[in-house]
Amino acid sequence: MRILLHLSFLGSNYHGFQKQKNALTIQNVLENKLFILHQEKTNIVGCSRTDTGVNAESFYCHFDIKENTINYKRALNSLLPNDIYVIDYQKVSNDFHARFSCLNKIYVYRFQTEYDLFKKDFTYFYCQFLDIQKMEECCTYLKGTHNFYAFTTNDEKESYLRTIFEVYLIREGTEIIFSIKGDGFLRYMVRTLSSALLNVGKGKLSVTEFLTFLDQENKKYKERLPGYALTLKEVNYENISH
Repeated sequence: MRILLHLSFLGSNYHGFQKQKNALTIQNVLENKLFILHQEKTNIVGCSRTDTGVNAESFYCHFDIKENTINYKRALNSLLPNDIYVIDYQKVSNDFHARFSCLNKIYVYRFQTEYDLFKKDFTYFYCQFLDIQKMEECCTYLKGTHNFYAFTTNDEKESYLRTIFEVYLIREGTEIIFSIKGDGFLRYMVRTLSSALLNVGKGKLSVTEFLTFLDQENKKYKERLPGYALTLKEVNYENISH
């Protein structure tokens, strides 16, 4: 049978989700705990790799196992560290895939304009003036299907086209939240876009200059913001309840 886990995690102690030989990742931890439960190796497939330090309010992964009566929410939460939590789990069909069955994802990058001790680990602090109107203008140009080659470090021969369904800035008190919903994201894409938007707000990059990086494969935008202020907020599938 195939089990789909719904997780949340804080990424500060991990080098992303995907398993690595010489670094601690979310997948490493989960597979180790599943070995305790199953007494055999269990391979997990995640909905996203996520970068080092990135958080997830909502994350899905699946694995295949023989029929059993294990309550995976209760069993895993009793074994996992307190920065990884199983929200729920369910049986899914064998053709369901945590990554390829995904319809869309929502990422948010959080900026903090006034220092807050209790938010410093999850928001990027910048206390100078930001031209929010110009940042919002840039967001409008991101909607639709575009080539995001400039905003990823991945130079493999693959498609750099991604479709963005919703993109906007949310202002909540002293926080500015960049929210982006798309059918998929390239490596470092959201962190690089966040850096470019911040520089537009600072006046270091004009809207026109920002647009020169979109829909081309001749140059890269070479700055990106740290992962700790980025959160995978939502992952959506057909006929999968949250």
